Amino acid sequence: MTITKEQNKDNQFEVFSGESLHPSLDIKNGILTLGFRFRSKPQEEKEIFIIVNENNIQILEQSNFNIGGKTYYFEKKNRKLMRIEERWGFAELKEFINDHSNLKFKEKPPRELFEEIVNIINCYVELEKEVDYYLLGAWILGTYFYPIFYAYPFLHIKAPKRSGKSQCLNVLSQLCFNAIKARPSLPALSDTVDSLRGAYLIDQADSLERRGNEDLLDILADSYKKSGGKRRIVIQDKKGGRDVLELETYSPKSFASIKELPEDLRDRCLVMPLVRSQRNFLDPDDSNENWHEIRG
Repeated sequence: MTITKEQNKDNQFEVFSGESLHPSLDIKNGILTLGFRFRSKPQEEKEIFIIVNENNIQILEQSNFNIGGKTYYFEKKNRKLMRIEERWGFAELKEFINDHSNLKFKEKPPRELFEEIVNIINCYVELEKEVDYYLLGAWILGTYFYPIFYAYPFLHIKAPKRSGKSQCLNVLSQLCFNAIKARPSLPALSDTVDSLRGAYLIDQADSLERRGNEDLLDILADSYKKSGGKRRIVIQDKKGGRDVLELETYSPKSFASIKELPEDLRDRCLVMPLVRSQRNFLDPDDSNENWHEIRG
């Protein structure tokens, strides 16, 4: 069957030419976006989005915006964003925007920020080699813009008992972007990473080799690269129809264990050995450091 030019003219299709963005963290076309939720009333939460483009910063509550004649929209789905109070603070955000708008904000030089992170790590854990502090500091900073990379290496904190593995994960949970420390199941891992795009920190990772974790290991091993680690589930709507929901699991991940990790994970890891220190370290909690200010 041949379609004539006149017939084809009548078949007009409306195609959306905008760009979709992840609501928690995205970087596209020179635009960086961050999204959080906050409590606006005792029983009500709202979402807020920070848009950065060419040194201009704006805050939006709506789910779309226009820059350079192009429409961008946040693909929310059922994603639940991180509460801003847990990682930064609404007052701190408003102060930051105000200072930036009035040219009062002084950006910390990257080298100074990097050295500050390295010094903080030194206060809470003892690593085997001096260079490991710098490697860990670089890994932490990278969690704030990992979507620009096609792959992001896992971190393996490997050490004997009572060497500070959990302590190291707690430091990472304070410093990394939208970090969550948890013992994973496949649904929890995919739901959390797909919603928050943050660092996923797994303690007692020796248990990953237990029988029944095969599907979880397959997803984990593939989730070090942007194109991999997708989890697809079939959902049923109210009308009885079915749809396939795709959840992303690509994100920075850190594993703490005594033993070697399964081979597929091991090949994707930077190994970070700890030593059993003679120093008495403080706990990396809110009473010993202003973590909100550091993350800000």
